[in-house]
Amino acid sequence: MDFGKSSERVKKLRDRLVGFTPTTCIERARIVTNFYKRKDIFKYPAVIQRAFVIDEIVRKMSIIINEDELIVGNRGLILDRELFSQRCLLIGLKRN
Repeated sequence: MDFGKSSERVKKLRDRLVGFTPTTCIERARIVTNFYKRKDIFKYPAVIQRAFVIDEIVRKMSIIINEDELIVGNRGLILDRELFSQRCLLIGLKRN
């Protein structure tokens, strides 16, 4: 696939991304497991529980900064639109 002219930094990032093998994020798994061990969370509906767990993940997960990256983060923290909308719901509930 021809991507046109790219800098060395972009070429290295592309090669790293193409060669990336998805893995389980142990840090995220521990945060989620410890969160659901709390008994007080089960008084809320499932959608609110998920919003609380996302809040917990965002607050406690480490930020990973890899070489040559300008946009940083942890691949184990990728949230889809549904989870993002639940976080927005949680923020709205905390403000009221």
